[in-house]
Formats: sequence, C-alpha cells, structure tokens
Amino acid sequence: MYNKQQISDIVKDVRIILDQNQVEAGVLAANRDTLELDEIIKQKIIHAARLILDVVPLHRIDKSLFNSGNVIDFEESTSSTEPQTVNRPADFLRLYDMFVHGETSQATQDSDSIVGKSWEKHLSSFSLTDSEEYLITNSAFIGVRPNEKRPMVFYNMAQGFFECYGCKYGKARMYYIMLPSVVTLDDNDQELEEPYIGFPDILYEALLYQTASLVETAYKNLQAAQMYSSIARGFMGIDEQAQEQSTNKNK
Repeated sequence: MYNKQQISDIVKDVRIILDQNQVEAGVLAANRDTLELDEIIKQKIIHAARLILDVVPLHRIDKSLFNSGNVIDFEESTSSTEPQTVNRPADFLRLYDMFVHGETSQATQDSDSIVGKSWEKHLSSFSLTDSEEYLITNSAFIGVRPNEKRPMVFYNMAQGFFECYGCKYGKARMYYIMLPSVVTLDDNDQELEEPYIGFPDILYEALLYQTASLVETAYKNLQAAQMYSSIARGFMGIDEQAQEQSTNKNK
C-alpha cells in the first residue's frame, strides 16, 4: 500500500527544513548533536505518519493505492436479521471506504423470466455496537432497520469485529487505512539496505513538516513546532476543508 518513502530521504529532507528555519531565524543550533538529531527524526516519523493518516481528508488518498493487503471482504449472510461480519485487522487504523454490492432478482414485465438488478451502496463511517444507533438493528419495526437502501456498519469493540446490517444477498467489502510502519526486511526476510515507510506521495510534504513539528516539540521549541504543524495541515488540505465546510454552512 502507498508509495515507498526511504527513511534516509525523510531524515535528510526534515533536516533541510529544520536547518533552513534556523538560518532564517538567525539562530545556530549548536546544542544539537547531529547523530542525536537524526535519531530523534527517525523516532518521530511513524508518529507523524499516523497523525496525518488519522485526520487527513479521505479524498486526499487515492483509492488506486489500495491492494489486497488492506481490502477485506465480509462473510456473506442470507439472513435478514443476522449481519455480515469480519474481524478487525491488526493493522487497521481508519475506514477509507466500504461498499455493499448485490443483485436483486425481479420479474420482467413482458415475461416470467427473472433478471438481476444490480445495486451498490457506499459507506465511509461506522458506529459502535454500544451506541444508540445500534438499537434500531433489533427494532420491532422492520421498516426502520438497516436494509439494502440503507446499510449500516457497527464495530464491536469488546470482541474486535465489524458487523454489516442490511447486506442480505449482497457482498460487503471494506477498504481501510493501515497503521504505518517502517519496513526493514524484504520478502525473503533479508535486511534492507534502505528501510522505508509506505506513505502516499501526495502527503510527503505533510509528513516532513509534521515530523519537524514533533522534533521541535521534543526540543521544547513550541513556537516552531506549532508553525510546522500548521504547514503540515495545509499540505493535508485540512484548513481548506474547514473553510469549505464553513462556506457551505453559511449559504
């Protein structure tokens, strides 16, 4: 999943950002040991990547980056009351997209033949099984329960699995954002010369500035940390999204 970003390249690019800010501010970071700084940058990369992937607007992540490693199918169910289920993957961070695809049989008007009518519904969020919303899955009024036109997904936190209601005769598939990790071994379990992290190219600058923010936080330079965090948010499109939502709200 995602594009391979070499750790050594990230460290180098983050150092450029930090050094440039020091020069512009007219301050020399004489108290920063080079090797120590490199290690701190390496330590902060995963944290920064997770912070970004946890809040970035979903449209900033291209669906083409997903593969079988982060696409899971729910178990099929033919019951109108029992949900389709799937265990939460150990590397699950956030739901990206989920769709329920199915085919409803119906008779044609001019014959007795049966044809299949395809349908597909998308979901980009889920609720917990201990929420008030979950109560409608067992409602005495069948019309208010989840159905093919209004499927719903819930997460059972205690038992660690997802439930999809309203998916009768349909196939439910989930695309999810994986927890970021540093890859140090190749497919043959041999150590890589250049460890890397899987991360979208479009968010690379955000990763650099968010990492720089965490580094400055470690050095207690909070003003610089806040500045870098703000720049990272800009590259994530968060401020742009907030402005768009505010504009739509005022219309």
